[in-house]
Amino acid sequence: TALLGFVYQSRVFLALFEAGTAYLVFSFVYVLLASRRVTVARDIAPRAYEEDAISIGLILRYPGLLPLYLVQVQDWCPVEALPGKSVVLPELPGRGRALRVSYEAKCDRGRGRFTIGPIQVTVSDPLGLFRKRRLIAALSELVVYPKTWPIRDLGIRGIQPAALLSSSNPQRAGQALLFYGTREYQPGDNPRRIHWRASARWGRLVLKEFETPSDVELTCFLDLDRSTLAGLGRGSNVERGISIAASAAEYAERAGHPYQLIADGD
Repeated sequence: TALLGFVYQSRVFLALFEAGTAYLVFSFVYVLLASRRVTVARDIAPRAYEEDAISIGLILRYPGLLPLYLVQVQDWCPVEALPGKSVVLPELPGRGRALRVSYEAKCDRGRGRFTIGPIQVTVSDPLGLFRKRRLIAALSELVVYPKTWPIRDLGIRGIQPAALLSSSNPQRAGQALLFYGTREYQPGDNPRRIHWRASARWGRLVLKEFETPSDVELTCFLDLDRSTLAGLGRGSNVERGISIAASAAEYAERAGHPYQLIADGD
């Protein structure tokens, strides 16, 4: 365009050349400066279970006056077999207004502690002529627990009545009561158990309720010796044993029984 403008002495071609050159310079500088001012925050639950599908939110902000176009956000999510997650934003509003996007990931890489991140932001001009990438060290920790199965009964019902009958006093010496909840005071209740703060808040007498700890305790022994290892990866007997131990722990929690895990081996 510049050559045609000089050869034919055309002001139109020269004006197009000047406008195009100004646009190229402005776009390059704008993309370079804008990529440094984009901020990204991650919204993620700290815990999940194996094979769960979780939603991870990304909150983007840009304090500039003009919006950004064709912004690509790539997050590293190692809980999934394909860890690279990419989201393309047609427009990112300026003036510090927040834009929230989300993507889903499936926890199919097994249990453990995973570090989500970093995040790579790619900023482009409206025509896509210039692209600037920036790496943001926004790291989040996600703990993936073993997969569990519902357990209906472990045979505790047969031994629990005998354990309760062996105690003539439900509150033995050294056995503390566990706080259960509150309810409205009724005539005949022990006035020593009135929850005065809650009563003042609700404008009526509220009673504190307690329960005695369970007399049945569950202990799970997990064999981690290398000589008993069979299988590889998530299909090994050790991983199966860990899932069974976690399922038993959930059962104990629902039933109100104390639970301890003893694991030994190399």
